[in-house]
Amino acid sequence: MAAGFQYFTSDDVGAPGVWGAAGRFAALLDWLLPGMGGWAIEFTGTNLRAYRSGSGNRFYLRLDDTQARYARLRAYRAMTAIGTGTNQFPTNAQAVSVNTWGIVKTYQTPSTVPRRYWGIRTDRYIVLILEYGAYSDPAIGVNYREVFVFGDTPSLCETDAHSTAMVCFPGVDTQYPTLFNQVFDNINGGRNLGGPPAYGAISGSPDGSVLSPGFGACVPFGYNMGSAHEATIGKSGRLHFGSLIGMSNNQQTGESVAYPRCRIPNLHQVFGPVRSVANASSSIVDLEEFTLSGRTFKCFAQYSQDAPADGYSTDAMLLEITDTDGAL
Repeated sequence: MAAGFQYFTSDDVGAPGVWGAAGRFAALLDWLLPGMGGWAIEFTGTNLRAYRSGSGNRFYLRLDDTQARYARLRAYRAMTAIGTGTNQFPTNAQAVSVNTWGIVKTYQTPSTVPRRYWGIRTDRYIVLILEYGAYSDPAIGVNYREVFVFGDTPSLCETDAHSTAMVCFPGVDTQYPTLFNQVFDNINGGRNLGGPPAYGAISGSPDGSVLSPGFGACVPFGYNMGSAHEATIGKSGRLHFGSLIGMSNNQQTGESVAYPRCRIPNLHQVFGPVRSVANASSSIVDLEEFTLSGRTFKCFAQYSQDAPADGYSTDAMLLEITDTDGAL
């Protein structure tokens, strides 16, 4: 297992606040990574950081936190200065404008309202869910959350020296991410896994020969399933549970078919009648913690429509907060 496992939240003693000001996301990562996860800050600038994990591939995460509303993120296999690196993922071609990849700190600026967050950190990876807008009801609140992942992921390939992944949002300058669309749209919402990566970048093909092949974090069961799937999923009376899977391809070499590349540690999806509601305006249980077979999860729920009788069932992302899911 990855070392230094810790579940953290914005309610922890000493946890820094994140709001709409330059430097606030850097303050969070400075607290989480070097102070608690064994990572190092290799290079710095004014609200600029380059973080490197304590073990594993030790590839670099570069943070530009000079903007108020959002922070910019990118990754490199190697860096020699805060503004100099090689083998960047995502590449500029994949990201169109790499400066749009990152995480939203607040829905509105200026804002001094601290935002809630939850996550896992180890010496190899970090998983973070940030609520960048005020939570008012399930239909709105879940759309004001986003997920960020960086670090070594458990590979599903036989030999894989480059399973370092980053999941964030590719349009922070003009758009707002949603927690569910960040992962569910990759496979069910028209995202083309044969093209540029959707909401994700991975450092290279398993042998490292192809830089940053197409990558997306996907779910094993569909989001807002249509009638063709109702008999097997929406009305099955069963609970479907599965890890988030990183799907990849080597489009640069002509291989456009996506293949399962890695698991996204500590993140899972539930699709089924559990926590279903009568209609979209009904309340649901959100942020509930529950334990199954010695594993504890925090539930981030999406509201349902007329479930389970008429088509859809509850969609939920689970963050595992016990140290059983991080084996590499």
